Amino acid sequence: MAGKAKQLLDAGVDTLVVDTAHGHQESMISAVRAVRALDPQVPIVAGNIVAAEGVRDLIEAGADIIKVGVGPGAMCTTRMMTGVGRPQFSAVLECAAEAKKHGKHVWADGGVRHPRDVAMALAAGASNVMIGSWFAGRTSRPATSSSPPTAVTTRSPSGWPPRVP
Repeated sequence: MAGKAKQLLDAGVDTLVVDTAHGHQESMISAVRAVRALDPQVPIVAGNIVAAEGVRDLIEAGADIIKVGVGPGAMCTTRMMTGVGRPQFSAVLECAAEAKKHGKHVWADGGVRHPRDVAMALAAGASNVMIGSWFAGRTSRPATSSSPPTAVTTRSPSGWPPRVP
C-alpha cells in the first residue's frame, strides 16, 4: 500500500483515497498510518465505515475525510454477501457528528436513488455525496454493451461485473 501511495505522490497527486468495503479493521488503520507517514500534508480519504468508533480510529490513524456507507450503493453486494451494513442516513448522522468533534468531514458513499437522498445526506452532516448509479447507465461513459438473447441491452460499469435486470 505505501509503495503505491509513494508512486502516486511522486507523480503529483494531491489527495489519496484508501478504500475497502469494511474500513473499520486493523489492516485499514495500519494502511492509513503507513500512507500518512509518507506525507503529513496530503489529504487522505479513508473508508468505508458506519459508526463513530470507526471515524475516531481512522482519524487517529491520519485520515482527513471519512467515507460513510457499507451496503447502500446500487452495485454494492456487501449486505447480501456478509449480512453487514447500516441505513445510510443513520450512519452519516452518527459519523458526521463524530468527525465534526475532530474538525474533519465525512462523505456519504452510496444510497442515492432519488434527489431527496442527496439532501438527506447533506442534512445529516455529509460534506460531499458520492453518486454512481445515476451516471452508470449513460451511453456517454466508457463501457461494453451486451444484449443476451432474452434480455434488454445492458451496459456494464467499468470495473464492475455485468448485471442483467
